This record gives sequence, C-alpha cells and structure tokens, in this order.
Amino acid sequence: MIEIRKQLIKDQHLGKESEIDQIEIPGVFSYEQVYKLKNDIRRAVEQQFDRNYPLFTLDDLNIFLDYAMKYYQEIENKIQHIDIDVHFGMNINMNTNEDCSQLNNENQTTNKSGLLIVGDIHGNFNALLKVLDIVDDVLIQNSHSRGKIVFLGDFIDRGDYSLECALLIIAYKLAFPNQIFLIRDTDSFKVLLTRHRQILNFIQWGDPDTNENIKKQRPQFNTESTNRFVRANGIDLIIRAHQESEMGFYPPQHNGKISTIFSTDSEH
Repeated sequence: MIEIRKQLIKDQHLGKESEIDQIEIPGVFSYEQVYKLKNDIRRAVEQQFDRNYPLFTLDDLNIFLDYAMKYYQEIENKIQHIDIDVHFGMNINMNTNEDCSQLNNENQTTNKSGLLIVGDIHGNFNALLKVLDIVDDVLIQNSHSRGKIVFLGDFIDRGDYSLECALLIIAYKLAFPNQIFLIRDTDSFKVLLTRHRQILNFIQWGDPDTNENIKKQRPQFNTESTNRFVRANGIDLIIRAHQESEMGFYPPQHNGKISTIFSTDSEH
C-alpha cells in the first residue's frame, strides 16, 4: 500500500490522472495541499527546527484558526453523526502504534467503504505521521466520501509537537469534512454545571473495571453498566480511547462490547 500511495502522489505531480484524482474534496483544502503541509512539517521536525524561530508566525496561526473555526461550525451544523452499519475487524501492527480498526459490512466491502478509528496522539508527531499514512490509504481506497476517519480526541499535550499535530489534523478535517470527524476529548469541557459535575466527570474519566484501573482510583464501570449502555443506545460495540497501552490497544473487554485504542506510545 505504501508503494501504491507513493505512485499515486508521483502521478499527481506528473499531471497523470489516477485514483487520487477521484477523491471527493468538498472542503477548502485539496489533498495535495494537506499532503504538502504534512511533508513541510515533517521536514521541519526532522531537522529539529529552532523553537525560537517557529514554523508558523502568530499571524498565520490566527488567520488559519479563525478561518477553521468559522468553516468548522458551518460543516458541523450539517453533519451531526455517522450512521454506518459495520462488521468489526481489527488490524493492529504490533510495536508501531499504527492502530487501525477497519470496519466493513458485506455491501460496503464491495464499495470499498471503511471506517478508521484513531486513539490518543498527545502531541507525538511521529505517531501522527504513521496514523496519517493509514488515513491517506483509507481516502485513496474509498472515493466518493465512503471512507470515514474518526479521531477520538487528545491530539495535544505531553508531546513536543502539540501545535503541529493540532494544525495538521484540523487541515485534514477542513479538506475532508464529510469523511473526517474529530471527537472532543477529556480536556475539552471547561464549563461544568455543578449539579451534573460528577456525571460528566464519570463519562470523561471512567475506565472499564480491571485490577489495574482500580489501583489508579479512577471512576470504574462494570460489564453490566456496559451492557445497559449498548442496549439503551442500540449499538453493538463501544470504541474508546484515553487509556495508555504499550501495545496500542486493550483486548476487547466486557464480553467483547468495549475496545480501547491508544495511538501513540507511553513515553512521548
């Protein structure tokens, strides 16, 4: 797949028509623009650019973020949820943090339709590059807005390249608003109503009940709580993030109804 991606990009630069030209781009950026931005940031990070002379000026950032906020609000008013009937299959490349959940049902398989779920990034730009390579594959393989990518939040903090990670993820979102979805993370809620503070705290920070999690003294939920939730919402599976794992994932828990993905490494 890596060679296919390289050839498609090469064909595009040479002016040849290829599958990449069939990607539906309803956003404000082209695939070529976000691909160039990704490589520009990649080169700067590899060269360990001087933080006193940042890659982006403050004016550039303000213009980009103001524009992104306005456009993001417009498209999010039109796209409220993803309704995809999927058959779950997980492809995990061990020790590379390339966590890829590719979900397809029989009809969607014939149409090359897929769903990629991305866990925590935490400002780890190298991990994000690996994820975006898979994102590129999903977009190339799934033309006409069939492929969907969901980021489960925690793009920033901890790592050294939070700004670069956030900008690149937002740029991809603006290029593919109908295919890429960004979920709020555990740090996004600044205003909590006092009456419901504990409920929101439990939703944000709750983990499946295991001996390891109980020792961390975080809110726990058990198998019965998971069963009630999936029944009440008419779903088969909960895919969650925000829990560190050296393997990049936790095996399915609570009778296979909950899966946890962690898309960076523990030391970042």
